[in-house]
Amino acid sequence: VYAFGLFATDIFVNAGQVVTGNLSPYFLTVCKPNYTALGQQEACTGNEVDILHARKSFPSKEAAISVYAALYVA
Repeated sequence: VYAFGLFATDIFVNAGQVVTGNLSPYFLTVCKPNYTALGQQEACTGNEVDILHARKSFPSKEAAISVYAALYVA
């Protein structure tokens, strides 16, 4: 039961992160934008995996899983 709830929480939080699309505070550092290419091509020149992770800031997956674990234990 715990594993099912954990995976369900993970899936719903990930979906929420994709839908809301709030950027992490360190997004510009990871993105390393090319300001001369804005509007012409992809402006981010950083690592694509790090950029995708930095685009998903809210809701926090770690906080959601921690709350789920605390509620399960209670």
